[in-house]
Order: sequence, then C-alpha cells, then structure tokens
Amino acid sequence: MHLSLLIGFLMQSELANSQQKRSAKRKDYFSAAIDMAIISASIMLLYFILTSNTENMWIGHAAAGAVSLLFTAFGIFFGAMMVGRVKRFEGVNAFKLHRKISVYVTILILATFIYGLWLIGGHGESMFWEQSESFTLALHGWVGLAVVAIALSQTLPSFLLKKTKTKRTVHTILGYVLMALLLLQLFLGMQLT
Repeated sequence: MHLSLLIGFLMQSELANSQQKRSAKRKDYFSAAIDMAIISASIMLLYFILTSNTENMWIGHAAAGAVSLLFTAFGIFFGAMMVGRVKRFEGVNAFKLHRKISVYVTILILATFIYGLWLIGGHGESMFWEQSESFTLALHGWVGLAVVAIALSQTLPSFLLKKTKTKRTVHTILGYVLMALLLLQLFLGMQLT
C-alpha cells in the first residue's frame, strides 16, 4: 500500500515537473520570438540607412510595413488570449507579451512613417495631395498618418490611464481598426510599385 502511494506520488510529481518544463520552454520560445522581432527591426533600420539614396530605398519601407502588420496580428492574438477569446498557453504571460509587442509595433510604425516622409521629401514630392500626383500615393500617405495616430492612441493611454471596461473596449476596437488599416496600407503600397 505504501509503495503504491509512493510510486503514485513520484509519477504525479514527474508529470508536474515535465509540464513545468514544457511551459518554461514555450515561454522561452515566445520571448525569443519577440527578441528576434526587435533584432529584425534593428536590421531594417540599418537597411533604411544603407539604401536611403539608392533605387532600393522603398524596399525597406515596404518590409517594415509588412513586419508591422505581422506583429500587429501577434499583438491582437495575445490580446485575445488575455481576455479569453483564444485559449491561453500554460506558463505564457500574455499581458507581458502583448505589451512588449505593442510598444515594438508602435515604434516600428512611427519609424516607418517618418522614413516614408523622408523618402517623399527627398524626391521633392508634396507631403499632401496635389493634382500632379496619383490619388493612391496621397491616400497611402493619409492612411499612414491614421495608422500612426491609432498606434500611438493604442500604446500611450495603456501606460497612462487607469484600466476601465470602456478603455478596454476602445483599445480592442482600435486594435482591429489598426490591423485593417495596415492591410489597406500594404495593398496601397503594392499599387504604387
């Protein structure tokens, strides 16, 4: 009797230990993915600098936009995980990952917008629409401005304001709007090439 209890206890503790190891490993994978995203942003920044006066300068802007879209999707995923719309993974701090991704995406969106303005200014093009420019180019710029405004309105209040149900609802809706606008931006940008 005592031997069977001891064996049962050992098997149960081994099972719990293996679940903790899997949970820690999964947490390490997510954290490593976020860190890789930050490294990729640094590489893109370097690419911005190296191609600034070449024919390939728009590629960095487009790549940064695509990465912003991808990580916004990750941010939405972890946000949905926080509120229970998506099943939580054991040992994953969804809030911490959501916050880290949101800050990263906001900085990347802001840098991409500023880089796009710099590219347009370098060509002597107007920052606002003129009759001589295509409507798609002007719309791409205005949607870019809206993306920056929404990204900043997502991140800054999250750090400054007290959490309320209304703020959480607005934050969720703006996150989905940001995703839709980033998809539109990507489509408009592809039309310009």
